[in-house]
Amino acid sequence: MTFQAAESLSEQIAQHLGQRIV
Repeated sequence: MTFQAAESLSEQIAQHLGQRIV
């Protein structure tokens, strides 16, 4: 997996977590 792919995945996960927390 490339760094860009990992960064994109982490960003999506962060957004989902943020929505759940809020």
